Formats: sequence, C-alpha cells, structure tokens
Amino acid sequence: MFYKKFVISLLLLITNFMRKKIYKLFGIILIGLLFYGFSVSSIAQGFLVETQTTLKVTSGTTVVETGTLAMESGAAVANSGTIVLKGNLDNQNVSQSDMGAGTFEFAGTSHQYIIGLNKMNNVTVNNSKGLGIQGNTEVDGVLALTSGLVTLGSNNLLLGPSATVTGTPTATHMVVATGSGLLQKQFPDGTGVSGSFTYPVGDSTGTAEYSPVTLNFTTGNFATGIAGVNLVNAGYTGQTGDYLSRYWNLSQSGITSFACNAQFNYVAADVNGTEANIYCLRVAPDQVSYDAANTSSHYLTASGLTGFGTFTGGSGAVKFSLTAFLEGPYNATNHNMNTTLTTLPLGDRSDNTKFPNNQPYNIAPWIYAGTESVGSLPANTVDWVLVELRHASSASAASSSTVLGRKAAFLLNNGSIVDLDGTSLKFNNLPAFSDNLYVVIYHRNHMAIMANNAVTKDVSQVYTYNFSTGSGQIYGGLSGCKLLDSRYVCISGDANGDNHIWGNDNDIYVSQYYLSNRYLPSDFNMDKNVWGNDYDIYVADYYRSNVLP
Repeated sequence: MFYKKFVISLLLLITNFMRKKIYKLFGIILIGLLFYGFSVSSIAQGFLVETQTTLKVTSGTTVVETGTLAMESGAAVANSGTIVLKGNLDNQNVSQSDMGAGTFEFAGTSHQYIIGLNKMNNVTVNNSKGLGIQGNTEVDGVLALTSGLVTLGSNNLLLGPSATVTGTPTATHMVVATGSGLLQKQFPDGTGVSGSFTYPVGDSTGTAEYSPVTLNFTTGNFATGIAGVNLVNAGYTGQTGDYLSRYWNLSQSGITSFACNAQFNYVAADVNGTEANIYCLRVAPDQVSYDAANTSSHYLTASGLTGFGTFTGGSGAVKFSLTAFLEGPYNATNHNMNTTLTTLPLGDRSDNTKFPNNQPYNIAPWIYAGTESVGSLPANTVDWVLVELRHASSASAASSSTVLGRKAAFLLNNGSIVDLDGTSLKFNNLPAFSDNLYVVIYHRNHMAIMANNAVTKDVSQVYTYNFSTGSGQIYGGLSGCKLLDSRYVCISGDANGDNHIWGNDNDIYVSQYYLSNRYLPSDFNMDKNVWGNDYDIYVADYYRSNVLP
C-alpha cells in the first residue's frame, strides 16, 4: 500500500512539473512508462507538445487533460492508452498526424473541437455540448457515439476500412453532416465484393433530427473505395405537393462496377402533403424513381444503384409496365428484337459511329429537352424510345395539348420499356388528372403509336399496357401497325420521324446509303448499316401514315 501511494505521489509530482515546464526526455514526453500501468490524472489547464517532441501515452494508461492538448508544427502524439480531453485537440501540423492506436475521449462540459489533420484509432464522444470537426479527420478503429453531436461543417470525417460505430445513435448523439463536409466510409479493397454500412447522420437545425443512410453494396470493385454522405434539411429545389423537406447527397471514389441498395431514413416532420404518395427519387444528376415510402417506419429505398447523386422523397412517381415491338429489328425466329445496334461503342450522340449515351430526341420533330444520359446500358437494350403521357376523355381527344409528361427510356429485346437503370419505367411529379391516360411511344425511325384504350393500373398499382397483342391496341389500327409473326409492331421506314413514310424518307436513305457501323435514321432494320435491305423495308411500307390526334 505504501509503495502504491508513493508511486501515485511521484506521478502527480511529475505531471504537475510537466504541466508547468513541458518535461522532455530525449525529445519524448513519457506518460505511463514510469508508472507500471497505473491510471494517471493530469489537472493541467492546457498541455503543449512542442516542436520535435513526441508525447507518448503507454498502453494501460489513462491521461485526463482538463484544458486543450495542443501540438506545435513538428510535434507528435503516440497514444497507446487513453487520453481524456475536457478541452480541444489542436494539431498545428500541416499534414495528417497519426496519433497512435489508443483512444481519445472527448468528455468536456462545453463544446469541444478537433482541430487540424488528425488520424486516430478510437474516438469516444461523451460530451452533451458536442464536438466540432475543424480539419479532415480519420478514425480507423471505433467511433463511440455516447453523448453529444459531432458537427462536420466543411470538413470530412473518414471512417477507415475496419472502423465501426458503437452506441445507439439518436438525435442527441449522431454526426451532423449538413455542411459541405461528408461522413465517409472506406470499404476494404477487393474485386466483386460486398459491404454494408449505416451512416449515423442527421441535422441540428432547430430541433435535431436523426436521418441515417444505409448503403449495402451487393457487389463492386473497391480500390481505396470511399462512399460519403451529407444532407440538407429542406425540400429539394422545385418540389411541390407531396414531398420531403430533406435530401441526401451520396458520392464515391475508388468504387467501380458496383450495385448498391440504399435506405434513407427521415422523420415524420419532414413529410409535406400525403406520405403515401411519396416515392424515393434521385433528382441529380438525372431523375429516376424508386420505391414508395415506407410510411410506418418512415424510410425510402433505392435498389440496384449503379451510380450516386442526390436523393429525396417526392410525389407523382407513377410506375408503368409497357410493351411494344419495332418492325426493323424484329426477329421472327426468337420472337424478340435484335440488339445489334447496341454493339456500337457507347458515346456522345454527335458521333454517329457511337450508340448515344444521351437521349437522341432533342431534335425536330420531337424537341424533347430531357437530360437523360447513361454510363452503361441495361442488358438487352435495343434502342432509345421517347414515352409521352396524354390524358383525355377518349383516345381521339388525347391530342398534343393534353400531354402530362415525357421521358426518354430504353426498349429491351423482349418489348419491355424501362428506366435508364433497367428497372420499371417511372414518371415523377405528374400533374393531377381525373380523366383517362393514354401512352404514346416514339422511335426515331419508326412511326409513333398511341394507346387506343385507356391505360389502367393492375393490382400492384402499376399502369400496364401491351401494344403488341392486337391492332385494336393501337390508335388507327392497322394504319399505325403491322402484323409480324404473332405480334403487332411499329412500322419502320420513317427516317425523319414525321409519322409518314414518304419520299423525303427516301432522300435521307439515299444520302446515307452504304454507310456502315453507324447510328443513322435510315438504318431501318437497325443492324448498324444502311444497305439495300433497309430500302426493301422502306418500299414495303411506302406511303403509310398514322396521324395521331
């Protein structure tokens, strides 16, 4: 007993001396080494580690600093034990400092800060007043969210490949990521591997609200792969009606060929309008709809992501299951369509030796201003199509003045029309309508077709229509379609897209004759070449018209 008391007294004497004098031994400040693992309590009002000096805290040792632990440029900390800080951690080095394998606990009674570029193993946040990040910070072991908010501001907090989050994050202990800074997670390197992580993020505007994001990579190639999240506690620009006053930004680096399922949690107070009408939307860089909101647990889901961007909840995400076939690429042997055209390399539509990665309907006669573009094509893509929704009391009244919305999409070889990610076609933020819905399908060198019957919802609340099952499905009947094999198909030969097959279409054919491996309007059979067999299609369909209302 006397020996322990003597050692502790010696410890306090030395730590007081260190507080006043900055005790050095061969350029190293030693804490714990002399005390055989006993816990150390420092009552200093601030501790400065000077240039060319290393503060070492040995394993099994706990140091409590009631003031700021400051490191001059050129100083270092090698923490293998536990440093409990009541003040700030102020690292003045200009490059990232590895602070050792130990634990830093922030347990002050007023707001604390981590300042500078720091790499730590374990960090415990146990301060109800909160912790601010003022410099990009890395945690490679355990981030323990015990009490208080961790506010990123414009700085990133990176969790390393083996890092985990402990505690049960809530609105009182979470990461506030509402600035430009990101909460980032690095995933272990690998090819074709999976990984999942829940980002314990939220906002502190007014009433603090916890709105975590879970990213579940089902596959991907990771080479220092990092995915990051931040959010905004406000509605995304331009949203009206049924929507969330919250959106999340997802970004990544070093991750390729991935598929990811995302879940975005929100609070009931975020809901504007009717929650049951809200769907998960990616609103940037392009607009894609996903699943309806889970109204009991208040979360959104987006499955099969192959790219990130900005996600929120919005109204009018209406699902469609549409089927149509084109004459040009139709294959009577397998009763599907050929995908020869998409064997061209993917590229900008200004280069006709490429299959366009951006929608090709921004020219006359369609003048569609959509920004749809892709980095890869869904499997079995035949070509781009333009889908238009009209509403009226009858098909004959569904004129161009009744258009509700338009969207570029992909036609697959089995006749399915899908969104850019290969899932079911969805329209977002459609205006309300009370009459019948009619769908028009445009293709760049086939005559357009319109549904002759109102498109109705199936039991899954999906608007479903198959144009190929009979001539009565298509407005104008056999003037707007032809029977091939057992399917009614769109008529090819309309090179200028005016819904007539006349001499001006032949003029385009003649100007492009004998061009090969191109994406051209006079390639009527869509085999990448403008040859005599395209002319045969033109002649067979010459003088056909299907004038829509």
